[in-house]
Amino acid sequence: MRAAIALFALFVIAAPAAWPQGTDDPPTLFERWQERKEKSPALEQKLLTAVDVMKKVAWMEGRWEVTEKVYKTGTTPELVAKGTRDSRVDLDGRCLVSRQTVGNLKTIDALIYDAYQGYWFRQIMTNGGRGALQPLVATSSWDNGGLTLSGSLWAFGEKADVRVRIQKESDDAYYEIFEERLAGAIRPILEYRYTRLPATQPAPKK
Repeated sequence: MRAAIALFALFVIAAPAAWPQGTDDPPTLFERWQERKEKSPALEQKLLTAVDVMKKVAWMEGRWEVTEKVYKTGTTPELVAKGTRDSRVDLDGRCLVSRQTVGNLKTIDALIYDAYQGYWFRQIMTNGGRGALQPLVATSSWDNGGLTLSGSLWAFGEKADVRVRIQKESDDAYYEIFEERLAGAIRPILEYRYTRLPATQPAPKK
């Protein structure tokens, strides 16, 4: 009996308390959004502008040959590997989704424009030890074919403060440079170069 009473008491203490509903409750996310829409009915249409902005990256769609280079350091050699990347605009034109394979490392990343904040976000996930568990953010837009994002990149349990530059060279080539902020300096650590692969031709009819 004592064990049952103790277990019941533990459950009561551990269970999250239900939020009491009342007129003085702080508004939830959805209530705040509803209030903003009521004050500015055109605000909801702002989401549609993201589709037009995402056209800036339509050239990145397709299949690419990838050259990955991990920069040489004082204790580690330069590493170069080849792979492929497939990119397409998804989510009704609001997101560029890319799948990349370099050796055994597989990566999925998403580049998206938030029309409400006016920022670009990039989320990176891998099957290895690398990934941006927090999105990289660009508070300014594309300039001369380039976009610079910054944020935290996690690799093998280590956190790095990084800046990433995506630079278009032509409709068929671009590169990315990952730089880490170390002791007040910016140091390149990783580079990807992309060259568009020819479109697959359908097999001739016999």
